[in-house]
Amino acid sequence: MIHKREFLRRNLPYDGRIKLASYYNSRHVRVPVKAAQITKAVRWHASLLQPVTGIDPAQLSARSLRAGGAMALLAGQCDTNTIKLLCRWHSDAMMRYLHQQSLPIFQRLSSKMFNNGSYTFLPEDWVPAAAE
Repeated sequence: MIHKREFLRRNLPYDGRIKLASYYNSRHVRVPVKAAQITKAVRWHASLLQPVTGIDPAQLSARSLRAGGAMALLAGQCDTNTIKLLCRWHSDAMMRYLHQQSLPIFQRLSSKMFNNGSYTFLPEDWVPAAAE
């Protein structure tokens, strides 16, 4: 929306190709947002919250937002194909980001798989005897 407005102000057609990660300064010059700027902002805010969260700001970066967003989607029970699409992953690389954070989610799933320990075999199913 901000880019559209700036183009209208200049009486230029807007084709939608301008990257969203940019802004216009006081002289109406488009300035791209750099990862270093985002990292600096994330770390500054994390340092304010460190007494509450216990998270070391030095461990956070702009890339943390991608993994954090994907984890939030996974925790919200979003399927992995949708996460890949939204985060623009073309492979299963996102699983590297998610596997460590997903343990609580998978623990809940395992209890569902076994119906909290209450399960039976179907009448026509049988369990083979143990090998001797």
